[in-house]
Amino acid sequence: MNKVIKDLSLRYCKDVRVIKTICEHPLLFTKHKIEDSTNIRAIMIRYLGKFVPKHGKTLEDKQRNVKRFLDRKNGN
Repeated sequence: MNKVIKDLSLRYCKDVRVIKTICEHPLLFTKHKIEDSTNIRAIMIRYLGKFVPKHGKTLEDKQRNVKRFLDRKNGN
């Protein structure tokens, strides 16, 4: 397993610890990627499916929704 992780780290130019975390704890990696508001891409995990952040969960979406609500409330 360590040889595979080293090969992947060299292939993708990533730290060995990052590749090891992705391989051994895919759901923890997915959680961190989905919580990151700058990353809106889907994440595919083999045998589990595709994980996508819900629409309207980023900070920009929340700010836009609040502005839209206040505009409607004020009649604009």
